[in-house]
Amino acid sequence: MALSNWIFKMTKIRSMSPTTLIFPIRTLSSSATISALRAFYLSVHPDFFAQHPQIQKINESSLKRLNSYLEAVQSSRQIKNLHPTKVTFYFRKKSDEKNHLIDDDFKLVNFTLRSHDLMTNIEHILVSCGLSVTHLNEVLHKQSSKSKDLPLESRYRKTTYDPKKWSQNLREEEFKSSDEVSTLGLRRWLQKNISEIRMLQESSHLIVDNNEMLRNDIAMAYGLREIFWCSSWQYRSEQGVLRNFARFCDQHKEQVQCLQGKKLVFTDRTMVAADESVCFNVEDVPQQWLQFLIKYQSIDPKLFDRGAHLEKVICNRCGNIKVVRPEVRLSRMRTHTLLSVHEYITILNKITTGLLWMQQTEELTVLPWSMRNHEIMFVISHDPDGDKISLSPNGRFYVDMNCDPHHLLSFLIQKKSSAEERKYFSSSEESKFQKLSSLCKEKLGVHSISKDFDVEHHQSAKFCEKLLKNSAEFNVLLKDLDIRITLTYYSLFDHGRLCIPWDWRA
Repeated sequence: MALSNWIFKMTKIRSMSPTTLIFPIRTLSSSATISALRAFYLSVHPDFFAQHPQIQKINESSLKRLNSYLEAVQSSRQIKNLHPTKVTFYFRKKSDEKNHLIDDDFKLVNFTLRSHDLMTNIEHILVSCGLSVTHLNEVLHKQSSKSKDLPLESRYRKTTYDPKKWSQNLREEEFKSSDEVSTLGLRRWLQKNISEIRMLQESSHLIVDNNEMLRNDIAMAYGLREIFWCSSWQYRSEQGVLRNFARFCDQHKEQVQCLQGKKLVFTDRTMVAADESVCFNVEDVPQQWLQFLIKYQSIDPKLFDRGAHLEKVICNRCGNIKVVRPEVRLSRMRTHTLLSVHEYITILNKITTGLLWMQQTEELTVLPWSMRNHEIMFVISHDPDGDKISLSPNGRFYVDMNCDPHHLLSFLIQKKSSAEERKYFSSSEESKFQKLSSLCKEKLGVHSISKDFDVEHHQSAKFCEKLLKNSAEFNVLLKDLDIRITLTYYSLFDHGRLCIPWDWRA
């Protein structure tokens, strides 16, 4: 029996419940969209920044791009030509906020629009900006009441296993208002929502187990090293995408052979990543995957050798520092830039050229092997005014492609001691977090504790310490729950995993 047929047979009954077949259309009229985003517009509208021309210009430009994207989402004819759109806005800060500030009055917010579902975009905008989403249900209710006289097929869509339709009909998650949590505190918020959390957890066990089984079976059948899900889509959506991919493999066995031994990642972009893993966009249809694999087969293997050679040059020129390739990482609400192998090699070429020129002119040098215990990663920054090189809390150097080579070497020399201290501290805190998370599982009955990639180990350790100090209050509420530590947001995953900020308050 073909693998795709076996997978379909094994998961058909479990995934065909009425609640996963029919969903209300998540679209709004222009006036309803404005109403849903009223608080956002009042916070960023350029007219309110007349005394700050530079900020006014940035907000005006971003607002045009945002409105253009939302209008395209509402138009079914334009949606196929949409590309992820990153926007930047400045807000007037509140007195108690600790966000990144450009001065005493403003804070900076960056986020990327990438969904083809209007409501998902609206939710993402509001949550990214720390604004309430509690009014969205009322907006949807008013919108739906106007369409009740329409035929049933005009008000509802039946979902299929096409990835496009999964993205349009399924909510990414049930976001919980950060304002509500701030008012109630974690304890009262858990008490208020624990029944929903338990229900989602219990109803999703079979789906989560099935998804893991599908990934393993497909990987084994076609020789893939690993299949990794790195998307904010729901786990029910993952099952649909995996079944689509299984059928695709059966229909195109010859083309799929090129994936043997590779890591396959389902994410937001189809490409070969900097770490040489193969990425498939979850919103692409199988025909687009096929076109990509045909191109992938024609990639010159010397391209990957070129990347390794450039990394070695940089390593030798920078005191034998270890060059770490960017990986595809997952955070529910915070995204990071995905680098293709071509983009990565472009960065390495630019950095290497500058370093070799400095070597010829006998300018600043780093002593051989002086940086052998340190790591460096090259990235693309979309902030023109951002730092071109920085030192992370875990002691790793992050370098933008536009970093001046002289500044790079100077920074490495100046920050070497700080990097060693941070690396030691991070390693110590990581060990501490592992011990504390084990204690949380033991004393509180927590099933699992994980963290977003942008949460540091010392933050995770403080999170666990606080839970243990309040163990008497939370030992019942958190029993058997899966917890994910985040940087700033509260949320509930579709399979019942609870997202809690590292600095939560009781």
